[in-house]
This record gives sequence, structure tokens and C-alpha cells, in this order.
Amino acid sequence: PSTCFRFRLAAVNEHGKSLYSDVVLFSTAGSPPTPPPAPTLAEAGTTWLRLVWSRRACDEEFKLEMDDRESGHGYQAVYHGNETGCLAQQLRHCTGYRFRLKAINEEGESHWSDEVNYKTLPSRPGAPARPVVKGKIHAKMFKIKWEPPIDRGGTDITNYTLELHSERGWNPVYSGSDTEFVCDRLNPGTTYQVRVRAESPGGKSEFSDPATITTEPVCPGACNAPRLHGKPRQTSLTLRWNYPEQDGGSPVTELELVVRGPTTASAQPTVPSSTPASPADRVAYKGRDTECTVGDLCPGTAYVFLLRAYNRIGHGPWSEPLDVKSGAAPPETPSPPLVSCVSSGVAHVEWTAPPGNGAPVSNYRLDMGSGEGEPLNIVYEGSSNNCDVKSIPPATVCHFRLQASNTAGWSLFSEPTQITTPPSVPGPLNLRKTSITPNSLTITWVEPANHGSPILHYVLETSDSSQPSITCDTTCTTLNGLSPHTTYRIKGRAVNEVGPGPWSTLLRAATLQLPPCPPRLECSNAPGHNHLKLKWGEGRNSQFTTFTVYMENPRNPNEKHVVYQGTNYSCKINKLQELTTYNFYITATNDAGQGPYSEAYSFTTCTAPPPPLKAPKISDIGIRSCVVEWSSARVLGSDPVHYTIQLSRIRDQDYKTVYRGSDTRTTLSDLEGGAEYTVRISPVRVRPDGDVCGSYSPPTVFSTLPLPVAEMSTSMITVKQSSPVHSTTKPFFWKNLSDQQMAGFIVLGLTALAVCAAAIMQYCFIH
Repeated sequence: PSTCFRFRLAAVNEHGKSLYSDVVLFSTAGSPPTPPPAPTLAEAGTTWLRLVWSRRACDEEFKLEMDDRESGHGYQAVYHGNETGCLAQQLRHCTGYRFRLKAINEEGESHWSDEVNYKTLPSRPGAPARPVVKGKIHAKMFKIKWEPPIDRGGTDITNYTLELHSERGWNPVYSGSDTEFVCDRLNPGTTYQVRVRAESPGGKSEFSDPATITTEPVCPGACNAPRLHGKPRQTSLTLRWNYPEQDGGSPVTELELVVRGPTTASAQPTVPSSTPASPADRVAYKGRDTECTVGDLCPGTAYVFLLRAYNRIGHGPWSEPLDVKSGAAPPETPSPPLVSCVSSGVAHVEWTAPPGNGAPVSNYRLDMGSGEGEPLNIVYEGSSNNCDVKSIPPATVCHFRLQASNTAGWSLFSEPTQITTPPSVPGPLNLRKTSITPNSLTITWVEPANHGSPILHYVLETSDSSQPSITCDTTCTTLNGLSPHTTYRIKGRAVNEVGPGPWSTLLRAATLQLPPCPPRLECSNAPGHNHLKLKWGEGRNSQFTTFTVYMENPRNPNEKHVVYQGTNYSCKINKLQELTTYNFYITATNDAGQGPYSEAYSFTTCTAPPPPLKAPKISDIGIRSCVVEWSSARVLGSDPVHYTIQLSRIRDQDYKTVYRGSDTRTTLSDLEGGAEYTVRISPVRVRPDGDVCGSYSPPTVFSTLPLPVAEMSTSMITVKQSSPVHSTTKPFFWKNLSDQQMAGFIVLGLTALAVCAAAIMQYCFIH
């Protein structure tokens, strides 16, 4: 059945057999397919099953049905198509389902396959309910219990995981099948959170909502011993401490500090941490702060301090004791020091040591001040009982006072001792130059301190051999007769009845150089018609000499104005008139001043070229002629203006003059038909001393009309003047090939070159 056969026919008679006919195809009728194999399970999930089956040659479509026994609806179709697989969805977890398959083709449907049973996977259970406390909560333990989850995922719960949250985060504390657990080894008065999750073959559930549990508090732990902050003072000291590390689970409400001194001390100077303070101990502080200053102490006395903490449950044990000795007091006020002048500017000071008040005197400080109301400065600090004070100002009332110190601090200042120092030589001068010329120097200074004796005169020494020493009684002097541009060394000092003072710092002063001579003025390059470029030197101006160039007014020779001032060696003067002579002067200036004027230098500007014209206009363009028009140039003075026209093929770019005259219109003839030209025009200023040509105008591009037939000829351009009076005729010849002819010659040349190359290559290969 369902088989295709081919047939052909031939006829036979007494003369033989004929040829076969064309082949025809006929098929036998088909039959419905046989029952297919049962579908197989490819993959299973909690809410779906993936089934697959094989396709045979006779199978075209498939029909899959599923039976949910719990629903009671029997078999229902879940797939109908030509695929070899199906995904059954929206199933219940951990539930069995029956499946059967049928094959379909054009002849009909097969019988159902064998029934198969497949089961979905179990799902993970739901989250358990929040755990609860079972029994009483203790300081370091509590018992917790929980219920299994309502949704178990289709299977039994196999394990529970209990986690405890503390300062270090969530940590597992139990894993098993029980539903209660004792959490121990906890901290008192601490808040914990617990959560639980269930496990089954279907997976792990989410954690339950956490339960918050706080353990019962206890008394706080022992504090660390208080510590000394800063240096002990003679009647007080400052202590600092920290809260106990263990607060017992309840915040510390207050701290208690007791002090035990020599009047209340027991037989044992150090109290153990477990021994409470006696009722005679003095409570130094009670509160929540961590710092306290304990007063009413005796200097240099040993004390014991104890500390304990309180919370709402009670107080903790005493801390370890702190033994501290109060500090000593500063020394007594010393006696006034004894002062004697040893020499000029030097005084010897002595003193005696004051009582130390519990600590030996270790250091002294001597202050000195000069004059009434002046501040006192430290001139000595050390452990000796005497010293020499130097650099004391002369003829001055000086005050001395003394201060002593020990480990407790500095004493009060002693009563001041007053002395008057003897006069001394004057102070040094501060020379400065105020006026400098090429032949003189003026030196001034401020009168120095006379140090108790009036100044008699001043002495100056110079490096000038003609006047090595100068004596004067004023604070200003002038050195004359010096050489220009020369450096001199000068020093000075003041003299009083005690003697001459110290020499001043050496002053170096240089006289000015003489004003420079004017340089020679030249006109560099060719002069322009409206500018001149002047030059008076080469290289760099290392002396930074300033040059000033003056120009004489052509209308008023007595009037000069500055056209340049600077340090360059050249300048350019613009905005001048053509064919005009200008007179220039130059001077040079340096530190010595401005030099003399130079002689007059005369330079003349050249003739100005005519202004450029606009591009010419082309009209009446024919095959061999056209008309060129242009605007007239502006006339400069009385000189006539002529015009020069140049013509060029665009291909050649070789301009040739085809017209020169004074008209503003001309006709160009004998042009080549169908060619492109450019034409430009230049004005020419006609002068007796020579023509001056202006710049060419922008070129104008035009094309002649094409020829009616192709022809080669020698072209001649004849320029005809429009004015019969000024017209001039100038022939202009050239011989050129047309573009088509040039292309033909190029093709012929390349062809000949290719033939020669082929012949040479053939000859080389044969021979």
C-alpha cells in the first residue's frame, strides 16, 4: 500500500514490436498509520513536563492527550501538530499525570499508544512562621521554637536551619529536624534576632520573619583604672577614664570616683579591686562624664583613686587603684639681680637661688629692657647663678629682672634692677647715591645714633686717587672732577668724642657715560611712492640706546615732528606723497641723556603707479572676433594714461600683448573658433622720464563661437582701434592644433609605441 508504480506500453504485430509509450505513474491506496511508540519524558519541573517522541515516515501529525486523575475530567488534548515534542505547563508540583499519543496522516488516525505515567518535581517549601520564645528569657540563654511551614512543597520537611543575628551578622546556630532549640552563651542585656528556614527534597525555603529577643541585664563589669591626664599640679590633678567594657546589658547610668589620701588612708596603701572603699574615703566625682579635676590636694602628696560603674541593676566592682603624687609648687620670688658694667656694651649680672617649694630650682631666666616703657626681652636662660650680657646699647637706662623655675613651673619676676650704661662711638652710616652725572656723584646719609656723645664730623674714603679722603660735618657731600662711565668705591664713618665709629658698607657708584653721537641715516631698499624705509645700524642693540627720528615739515622747514622713537635700527614712514623730497634728523639717547641732532638727510619718493582696473567686459563674441571694454583709470596729475591688453589661450597660459592705447574699447579679431581665452588689462602712466606700469586687472575668461566645419589654419589676430585718430594696428600670429586634432595625434602616437613594444618582445622571445 501507498506505493508508486511506473508503466509503459508497446504494440507487437507480425512485423515486430513498436516503441514504448510515455511512462505513466500510478500509486496504490494508503492506510492509516500504526500506533506510535509512547512519548518519553525529556525533562521535568515543578509545574511542567517536557515530552518528546519520534517521527516515522508515515506520520504527518500527532495528537497528545493528558489525564489528571485528581481532576476527574479524563483525557484532555494538550497538543495537536506536526512537532515531535510538547511542553505541558500549569501543572501541580509532585503530582502524577498519564499521557498517550496518536499519529495522523492523510489516510486517517492511528490507535492510541501505550499509556505512560510521569510525575512533576516537588517545589521548595514555603517560609516557616516567625519563631517564638519558649519559657523564660535568662541573662545568657533562651529557648526558641517554631512551626513547620503550611506549604511543604508536596513532600515532608527534612531539615531546619536556625540563624542568630548579633554584632557580627547572621550566623547559623542549629541545623536538624527538631522544631525547638536552646540558644546559650549569650551576652546579658543584648538584643538578638533569630530566623529559621525549612529544607525538603524540593529545595530550601525562604527565611522566616526574624524574631527579636533581648536577654536580661546584670551589673556592669569592672572599669579599667583611671589614668592621669596632664601633669599633676600642686593642689589638683585631672583624671580620665573609660566606661567598662561590659555594661551588663544595661546602659551605665553613672560612674563613681573616690580618692584616698594620707588623712583617710588605711593600713594598706593599695586597695585591691575586690575590696570596697571605706566610709572614710572621699567621693571625688559621681556622674556620667569621663573626666574630672580633683582639687583640695596637698602639694607633693601620694593619693589613691578607685572607680566603679552603676546601671539599673546595681554597681559593679572597684577598678584597679591608681597611685598619683601631686606636683610641687613653683619657687619663691627671687631677689633682685646685681648688675655691674664691665666694659662698653658688656654687663655682669649675679643672683642667689630662691627657695624651691618642694622641688630644686633647675633654671633661671633673665630679662632686660632699655628705656622707659620698652618691653623686656630674654637675654639669658640657664642653670647658672651669673652671666655676662653683651651688646648693651650705650648711654641707655637698662632694667633687669629675674625668674626661677623647677618642675612645678616658673616663679614670679623679681623686683627690677636699673643701671645707666656709658656713652660709646657712633653707629654705622648708611650711604646712598642721590645724584649722578658724567663727572660727579652726590652721596647722602642719615645721621646715625650718637650713643650718648654728639657727632663731631664725618670721614669718607673713595677709590678716586685725586681725593682719597673727605671730611665734612654735614650729611651730604658731592664728589666732583670724576671720569665719565667709571665705577667708584666709597665708605664712611662718624666721629664723636669717644672715637670714630665703624665703617659703613662699601658703596659702589658709577658715573654716567656721555650722551651718544647720532648715527648715519640711510634709506634702505628702493623708495616707495608713499613710504620710505630708513635704516641707521645693524645687529642687536645691546646698550638699549633709544633712537628718535624727526621729519621736517615740507611746508614749514622750522617745524619738525617725531616719526619714530625706540631701540630698533630701522623704521618705516608711511602716508607720504609721490615725487616729494623729505628731510630727516636722528638723535640717540642713553642713561647720560639725549645726544645732538644729526645733519639733515634728504630722501625722495618715487612716481606712483596708476591704480588697478576692474576685469574687462567682453561683448559681441563671434567665431573669430569679440569686443573688449573697460573702465578708465583715475588720472594722476597731468600725466596721460594708456592701457595695455594681453590675451592668452587658457590651455597655454602664455600672455601676449595685443593692444596698447588710450581708448577704453577695442575689437579683437582673427581669433580661433571654439577656443577659450583669457584677457587682462593694465594701466600705464606716461611720463617724460619713463612709463610707469600699474598692476594687471583680474582676468576675464570667454570662448569664441565654434566653427561650422573643422579646419586647420594659421590664425592671425588683428587689433583694430575704435578711434581713427589714436588707432594702431599690431598683428599677432600663432599656429596651434585644435583639441580634436591633438587627441588624434596622441592616439596615433600611443598606437605606434604599442606596436613597437610588441615587436621587440616577440623578437626577444624567439631569439
